[in-house]
Amino acid sequence: MSLIKDKAHLIAENYNSIGDYKNLYKIASKYKYITFDIFDTLVKRDVPTPTDIFKIIEREYNVSDFYAKRINAEKIARLSSKKREIDINDIYEKLDYSSKIMSLEKEVEINECNVNKDLIDFYNWAVENKDVYLITDMYLDRKTISSILRKSQIKKFKKLIISNEENSIKSDSSLFKKFLKDNSIRPEEVLHIGNSLKADYLGAKRAGIRSIKLPTYKQRTAHNYISKEALSTPKSYLNAFINNHTPNSDPYFQFGYECFGPLLYGFVKEISKDMEENDINKVLFMSRDGYIIKKLYDSLQLNKKIPSFYFEASRRSLRVPNYSPNMSYDEMVDVLTVPNLTNLSQIFDSWGLDINNYNELLRKIGLRKQDSFKRADLKTNKKFLELFEYIKNDIFENSKEEMISLKKYLNEIDFSKKLAIVDIGWGGSMQKFLNETLKKMGIDSDITGYYIGLTQKSRENLGNNNLKAKGYAFDRLHNSGKDLERPFVGLFETLFLEQDGSVKRYQLKNNTVKVERYPYEYLVKGAPSKEMIAVKKIQSGALSFAEDFNKSLTSKVWSFSNEVMFSNLHQVGVSPTLSDTRLFGNFNFFNNGTKVKLAAPHTFFYYLFNIKTLRQDLYDCQWKIGFLKRLFKIPLNYVRLFEYLHRAAN
Repeated sequence: MSLIKDKAHLIAENYNSIGDYKNLYKIASKYKYITFDIFDTLVKRDVPTPTDIFKIIEREYNVSDFYAKRINAEKIARLSSKKREIDINDIYEKLDYSSKIMSLEKEVEINECNVNKDLIDFYNWAVENKDVYLITDMYLDRKTISSILRKSQIKKFKKLIISNEENSIKSDSSLFKKFLKDNSIRPEEVLHIGNSLKADYLGAKRAGIRSIKLPTYKQRTAHNYISKEALSTPKSYLNAFINNHTPNSDPYFQFGYECFGPLLYGFVKEISKDMEENDINKVLFMSRDGYIIKKLYDSLQLNKKIPSFYFEASRRSLRVPNYSPNMSYDEMVDVLTVPNLTNLSQIFDSWGLDINNYNELLRKIGLRKQDSFKRADLKTNKKFLELFEYIKNDIFENSKEEMISLKKYLNEIDFSKKLAIVDIGWGGSMQKFLNETLKKMGIDSDITGYYIGLTQKSRENLGNNNLKAKGYAFDRLHNSGKDLERPFVGLFETLFLEQDGSVKRYQLKNNTVKVERYPYEYLVKGAPSKEMIAVKKIQSGALSFAEDFNKSLTSKVWSFSNEVMFSNLHQVGVSPTLSDTRLFGNFNFFNNGTKVKLAAPHTFFYYLFNIKTLRQDLYDCQWKIGFLKRLFKIPLNYVRLFEYLHRAAN
């Protein structure tokens, strides 16, 4: 019976009698006076339920058992009072706490209340065109409520009417009737807007006033972010905050605010704390994926003691200088960072050479630039071995030259101090190559790597070399589990794009190191591509969330785990809606020089007659779950399907 009652209450609270809020303007135009409820109508609390305010006081200010005692005290005060409505003093008379705690409750209410973004435009229209009154059933005092209204930019109303001052309430219509009488207003001239079915909707109707019922909770986020936890837990607090503050406008900005922002904020806060605890002296943010992380780190200034440096590097710029004539042919094939199906241009670039300088040699051996190779076959390919024998001296000479410039660049950083490097992940190869370079230079270093995620590959690159590193969203270096980025790695990496090309190498000019970059992939004839424009919006949304959340009391009260802060982005990555796949699926993604789509399948009917094309398209795409969702469209367990296909392919 209790479950049925709770369900009925939830339905009643979230009933919406108006539909689209845009309809308010047309209806309101017929009335001279507009009255608004305040709490859960004009302002929203950044908590899942109103009583969570008491949990914040209990946790943040170490007030023992405050939550349960505060709820019980209000019940006793209402039952024992002869008044129609009580005030906050009546409640605290039933408690053993000092007036200081009552002041804290008022302060928390002010901090946690924010304007209802969906209603504020209509409210501003109303105060310019109608006579507006605010009517609230509330135990709080006028000073506190006025502070909440000022903070929420709710102004220009005629009068604030509070139930505990009038000794009347809305639910029995007495407060509405008193309002009409005191202001000499006829009920048919008034439109009332509120969220409570009993107090605002039915209470106003009993007084003869036209009323509109708005939902107590309105989902404003792009997704219903699923939580396995109950209410009043960090996950529900996070999403209550997001729901109140998300801009609900541009879909890319909103995605950044709701999904990317929490991950970035959680990561930056975690590493700031960990670096201080481990006495880190300087933090290096690795280009290009560290660009947006550094931007947030500098903006929030969570740790002013540890200066940041933008370390312009890439796997290529650190790897190529480390090639040595002592390396065997097999070792030189093993270090190639190319796809499983690669071409000569990619191979030459990975070894640090420009293929255009070897046209005559290729013709002599009988090879072409566009020739494709399976990486697994390179060690036994006789023509390729012959090619290597011709060019190996050039590889090692170039490597030697690049090492000179790299050393000059690295000498600009004081590696004698305890340093941290920050990057997206995944295998930790950048840290490995940096460590090898410093060893060759005879520099002893103490470096800790901080990564969004570490895959199983990190055990080979970092673990086997005893390098210190930590993963945030997932950490296969230290834990079991899964490489959580794999089903949507392309989408994941796209979010971190810097607005510049990858670092190619370092060049000495007039004894000064210049960083040479590759051309930026996401420029189309010199103009920003759709991906570049979208990523800028996503990153702006993420920074906006982090700044808003960092100022909130919510961020200070609760400890938000890495799992919670990653959960919204992970949900979109592995359980996307069709809208998500359309939003990102046609994005170009550059994988070792090869341009592919994130998730852009042909039709299911097309693939019935082109199975080989399906296999290749699925192999190429960089958001495989998005690809499958967009192809089949129907609800399926796409994670399980992806895992099955991944096992079959390997």
